Parts: sequence; structure tokens; C-alpha cells
Amino acid sequence: MKLLDYAALCLAVSLTVLSFFSAVSRSGDSLEILIQSAGKEWIYPIDSELVQVFHGPAGETTIVVENGSVFFSQSDCSEQICVQSGIIKKQGQWIACMPNRVFVTIRGKKEGELDGEVY
Repeated sequence: MKLLDYAALCLAVSLTVLSFFSAVSRSGDSLEILIQSAGKEWIYPIDSELVQVFHGPAGETTIVVENGSVFFSQSDCSEQICVQSGIIKKQGQWIACMPNRVFVTIRGKKEGELDGEVY
């Protein structure tokens, strides 16, 4: 093998090792709440305790974060679908108030949690 072959092999091995450690270090990330409204984003840990009010085209929308869950407690929108959508608490779940343009999702991954289920 030539010098450039060894250099290419070392580069490939080091990239593989770095990729592995990068993936392993992220595997224990905790869940977080991502709230998007009026072109802005807010991120909170899932274990936060807070009440946040957002102003949109249809009025105010109130989001409550407590006991590891998130829900819309009140909204000035006409049909109240967001309030009736209930509580979310697992990674990948989301709720939205479309008239007030507020979107809430839970992202991240709990260690040991299943990615999916097959029936």
C-alpha cells in the first residue's frame, strides 16, 4: 500500500469512530418541548412547570406544561379543537392551535424508549 492509501484508511477509520461516539452520546437525550408561534421558537425541558400565553390572529392561547406533559388549557379560537386535543407526553407527539398559529411538539428521546412498534 502507498502512503495515500494509509492516509485514506486512517481517515475512514477516524470518521467511523467519531460517528459512533456522536451517536452514542446523543442516545440518552431527555425529552424537550418545542413551541412555535409568530415565527419564533421556545424550547423547555419536559419536566418544566410553566404556563405560557401566546397571542395570535384569533386571540390568546394558553399552554400548560406540568407533570411531564403539555396541553392547551384555553384558547380564544372558535372551535376549541386545540383544547379538546388533550395531553401529550411522548416523543413525537404534537398539538396545534391552527387559528392562532401555535404548534407544540415533544422531541428528543428517552433512554430505553422504543422507536416504534410492529403489530
